[in-house]
Amino acid sequence: MGTPLNDPDTWKAPQWHSDHGDCIGEFQHLRKLAKAITRAVAHLKVRFEVPEAGLMYVSLWHGERCIAEIYSNEAAEGSASRKYGVFAYSDTPLEEEHYFDSDDGAISFLGNLS
Repeated sequence: MGTPLNDPDTWKAPQWHSDHGDCIGEFQHLRKLAKAITRAVAHLKVRFEVPEAGLMYVSLWHGERCIAEIYSNEAAEGSASRKYGVFAYSDTPLEEEHYFDSDDGAISFLGNLS
């Protein structure tokens, strides 16, 4: 279930077993991008989603419509660096999958959705 809070500073990191990966690193990575999105693209809203243990993402909203889901992934297996996995228009026939190494790249792409 998602939280209606659009302010990433109010989000709390989930706490689950380390078998699910680097929870804190993933959370901080997602929150960093969400904060950048709210500063750069005023008409888009963000929500932090934790549907189950081991799974978190940021949903991106334009009005009442979810236009993307953003995940934090390891850049390479065993790597400490992370990249963003963006699923634009998820759950529609127009779904697109993109990966970005930087906030700027993701924001440039996401700002053109809607």
